[in-house]
Amino acid sequence: MSLSDLLDTIRALLFEQARVERIRKTLTQETGNPMLGIAIHQSRALDARQGRAPERMLSQYIAQALESAGFDYEIDIGFEQLFEPPHQDNSLETYQWWTDVCPKIGYTCNMLLYDARGGGRAAIDDQYAIVGMNRVRSLDEEITTPCDTQQCHNIWAGIHELGHSLGGRHDTPMMQEKPAMLFHTNMVSLLRSRAESAEIGRQ
Repeated sequence: MSLSDLLDTIRALLFEQARVERIRKTLTQETGNPMLGIAIHQSRALDARQGRAPERMLSQYIAQALESAGFDYEIDIGFEQLFEPPHQDNSLETYQWWTDVCPKIGYTCNMLLYDARGGGRAAIDDQYAIVGMNRVRSLDEEITTPCDTQQCHNIWAGIHELGHSLGGRHDTPMMQEKPAMLFHTNMVSLLRSRAESAEIGRQ
């Protein structure tokens, strides 16, 4: 083994040890950071078409971003309940229906994924969002790398609506990144400022 290969191996081992320690501290709540929570749910129609892949893929991407930002986090995937919105779209009627029926469980963002090709709705600083997600086909895609597929556009739509829920507006740089928005320094700053002022987090 060359010296270069040896150094690469050592770096990889140190990185993995650091990653495991971050996860351990997150699980034991030893990091001292605010606990952020996000609950992701699906419509019955989306589940019939896609199974639980949309919930799982979106939650994996958000979890990576929150860990990179240094937060404790909890992401709840609503396996125990499916919802039946009046329409599979991002109309104001559907959004208002979701804010009425969504479980008030104290998370930052309660997202409903429904059976549509994309697009969504969320109010600025509001804890609810609805997102079309029927083109998410696989959990195997590299979810830390931006891409141009319809699948990534669906994930981007979910991240984009989450950004609105956290206070992001269309004219902020983080809302225009595809789909690496949650890794944007502006998003990290927004998360930190809102968590420190107790505007978001577990209740």
